[in-house]
Amino acid sequence: MKLKTQAYLLSGIILIALLALTATGLWTLRVASNMDNKARVTELFKSAYSILTEVEKMAIDGTLEEEQAKKLATRLLRNNIYKDNEYVYVADEHMTFIATPLDPQLHGTSFNDFKDGDGNSVGQLIQRVLGNRTGQIIEYTWTQKLPDGTIEEKLSIAEKTPHWGWVVGTGIGFNEVNARFWSTAQWQLFLCVVIAGLILASLIVSIKRMLALLGGEPKDVREAVQAVAQGRIQTSFETQATAGSIYQAVQQMSKSLAELVSNLDASMLALRGELQRVEDRAGSIAQLTETQQQSTEMIATAMTEMASSANNVADSASDTARNTDEADKQSQHTQQLIHNTVDNIQGLAGQLGTASEAVANLDNDVNNIAKVLDVIGDIAEQTNLLALNAATEAARAGEQGRGFAVVADEVRNLAGRTQSSTKEIQLMINNLQEGSRNAIQTMEVCAATSESTVTESQNASEALQQIVVALESISSMSHQIATAAAEQTQVSDDISKRINMIEESGNQLSNVVTESHNSTQSLASLSNELEAWVNRFEVKH
Repeated sequence: MKLKTQAYLLSGIILIALLALTATGLWTLRVASNMDNKARVTELFKSAYSILTEVEKMAIDGTLEEEQAKKLATRLLRNNIYKDNEYVYVADEHMTFIATPLDPQLHGTSFNDFKDGDGNSVGQLIQRVLGNRTGQIIEYTWTQKLPDGTIEEKLSIAEKTPHWGWVVGTGIGFNEVNARFWSTAQWQLFLCVVIAGLILASLIVSIKRMLALLGGEPKDVREAVQAVAQGRIQTSFETQATAGSIYQAVQQMSKSLAELVSNLDASMLALRGELQRVEDRAGSIAQLTETQQQSTEMIATAMTEMASSANNVADSASDTARNTDEADKQSQHTQQLIHNTVDNIQGLAGQLGTASEAVANLDNDVNNIAKVLDVIGDIAEQTNLLALNAATEAARAGEQGRGFAVVADEVRNLAGRTQSSTKEIQLMINNLQEGSRNAIQTMEVCAATSESTVTESQNASEALQQIVVALESISSMSHQIATAAAEQTQVSDDISKRINMIEESGNQLSNVVTESHNSTQSLASLSNELEAWVNRFEVKH
């Protein structure tokens, strides 16, 4: 079957599918329209029914009297007007029309007198369907004879109120539903026909363009492509394709492939020779890289040992610096203690001098007291002599001088006790003077010793100050040594890292050389495979 026939057959299938899709859409539209009509009728019914039941409740709870409530419900329902094709009727428990907004002439007439298309009473039909059930929507169908003599089928619903037993109902004619459906279906069918015509026209134009694009039958194009795929490359063809077509592109591709295969064959020979030279150079680089890697490993080992030694020196210098700092701190502390001792000894020497002066003053005071006692002794001795003389004179006087003799005797006794006390005081003063002189001599010796101790302490402080200066100098040099050793260690580590980087780069270079060698071998293998593939093509002139 030719491509044109297949294209026309495909167009027919698409047209049939489009018609089937349109039919399905119309059927869906009909179902949706019926559901919409039913929902619309139900909403109209619920609106009127809710008004009536609310008025019933007002009558039940006593808000309105029953007659007033019925009149209010009648007035509200008769004014409940909808569109021309929408209606809601209300009949009382005897099926007498209470409200028919679109047909007010029916008010007061009996629903039982309203006949369907077969002459049966519609009111009786509704009563038979409803029965005694209240508060439940009942669906029923009936027929109506139109003025033109045709019979229309109608779908209606009705429900009886729970208290008054009034019947509320509504419905819609199928003629209206069908008219609305066909008004929509006509333009959909027209649109479907227009779309089908456009699709057919587009398919015809596309088929012609596709045939022109192919430049021949697909069979011829397929055979040409299969020949290339099987390695049979042609440079001449029995028929020449249309310019700009796929068939012409296939023919041109076959000719280009023939030229490419010839060039590839020549290039493979040159590639094989170049690969051999690359492999030789890669071998030389690998040997040089191995030698460099060995030298780098030796340098890295030496640098590691030097870095370890530098670390040891740095650690020792740091320990020395710490010990020197500690000794410096201890020397400074000792120097401070010596300064405090010198200050205390100087204070003690001052206090000893003060005490020596106080003892000297005390010795002077004691000497003065001794002088006073000497005077008192002389006075007592003279008093004793005077008393003795007085007693002698009293004895001479006899009885007249006895009283005076008694007084003279008492004075003499008192002078004797005074002399005795003076001698005791003199003895104590002598002892006190001896102790004062000993204390003064001892204080003078202590003062001399304190001055000597202060001098020696000052000499020791100066010596410690020199030791502190020396320790500070040693500490500074130790820190400099530690810093230099740390810098040397850092430099050694940096050099070691760089040597390791060089070693790693050498390893990477070795790996790259190895990979390059492997790649060269792979290229050689691929070259052989490519040559085998090229040899599979057979160029026919």
